[in-house]
Amino acid sequence: MYFWFFEARENPKTAPLTLWLQGGPGGSGLVGLYQENGPCRINNDSSSVSFNPFSWNNVSNMIYIDQPIPTGFSQGTRELNNSVSAAQDVWQFLQVLFADKRFKPYQRNDFGIWTESYGGHYGPIFAKYFLDQNAAIKSGSIRGVPINLKNLGIGDGLTDPLVQYESYFTYAVSNPYFPTATNATLTSANQSWSGAGGCRDQLIKCYNTTDPTDCAIAQNNCDSDVTHRLSGSRNPDYNITLYVNDTARKQRIGAEGAFEEVNSGVPFGFAGEWMQNSRPALEAVVDTGVRTILYVGDADYLFNYFGVEAMLDQMQTKFSSKWARQDFSNFTVHGEPAGLFKNAGTLS
Repeated sequence: MYFWFFEARENPKTAPLTLWLQGGPGGSGLVGLYQENGPCRINNDSSSVSFNPFSWNNVSNMIYIDQPIPTGFSQGTRELNNSVSAAQDVWQFLQVLFADKRFKPYQRNDFGIWTESYGGHYGPIFAKYFLDQNAAIKSGSIRGVPINLKNLGIGDGLTDPLVQYESYFTYAVSNPYFPTATNATLTSANQSWSGAGGCRDQLIKCYNTTDPTDCAIAQNNCDSDVTHRLSGSRNPDYNITLYVNDTARKQRIGAEGAFEEVNSGVPFGFAGEWMQNSRPALEAVVDTGVRTILYVGDADYLFNYFGVEAMLDQMQTKFSSKWARQDFSNFTVHGEPAGLFKNAGTLS
């Protein structure tokens, strides 16, 4: 399992330890490293990088990981098909890491899971699994190093598809930038969504079945009949594949094999999980007191803020009544408006 560790630029001995899980499923952690929050970011030419003064390793020790195997530079064949199995592998990885004398001191540091996109499944499921393992270690039923989990962050995440997929209609019309679909497309897609046996009915069936085939069918049909039809055109991030696959560069970072931003085989294995509901796991994690933040950019269509807000409003936690009474407040950076936020207990 390939990973890349960056010590915190400030106070590494006491700074938190953050595990970055890319989405996908099958997305390499190097995507987050080079395109988003790492020490260096890919330039517009897709062949060079620049120092990132806003890197998350300013204040946290960072681990970017390629999981599940064979994502990114991770080697081998695991053929996993769900996030629980992936969490088990990463928990074993952390046990090996903390047994190494170079990483053993970080056992005591606050630990965070941060993720995005499919991380709406990864994040809650990994966090709940780590907490369950901690409880098993404490009871003596297993041996291992407890993970000092203190926070969970999910950016633009897919957690509750039944709620979030309906938000495509709202975002297509009411996003802050421009409509992404015509009235005719909206009408046709709505028929595919709400008609008898349509996307919504298929999603409900997925929620109430143990057959992953039903969920895979729901994903395939909903994405083709609703998601892709309402998306319009949008610009992707700069691709890091050519930069990362440079032979000399791979040698310097101890990497082997041909790199893909998203392993083409992993999403097929996880097809039965995509449309499943991870909200109960998220609710359980919040109720344990893990500091949890869901953050969403307003230019993201795929798992947009309308859907995430609707999902948050339906969550059932010990903070739900307080959440319902809260209004959004302005979030400012150096006096400039930068977004909206609200908090209830340990949930933001």
